[in-house]
Amino acid sequence: MAENMRDILDTVAKGEDLNIDQAAFAFREMFEGELTPAQSGALLMGLRAKGETPMELAAAARAGLARARQVSNLPAGYHRGYRRHRRRPHAQLQLFHSGFVVPCRSGPYGD
Repeated sequence: MAENMRDILDTVAKGEDLNIDQAAFAFREMFEGELTPAQSGALLMGLRAKGETPMELAAAARAGLARARQVSNLPAGYHRGYRRHRRRPHAQLQLFHSGFVVPCRSGPYGD
């Protein structure tokens, strides 16, 4: 069945769970840059409002991993793990300004 974003967004807006094909299509399109910012926002906020299912999260992870690329030649310190960077607000801000969602435990800058 050919999927389209209008049907997927309608499904999410009704508070219904996406099936595996819908979730895979939606996240693949999002990670490939085929969705408008409004469509991406509607998808993510709709899923958040209804509550993401494990299957929807798995589809998102698979789509993200399919687009992942190994990065080499990073400056020293970038490969030493999350714990070290958790205390570095500048690293979080760099990721945030690059479009990543950066979780933190307390304040908006991890303080």
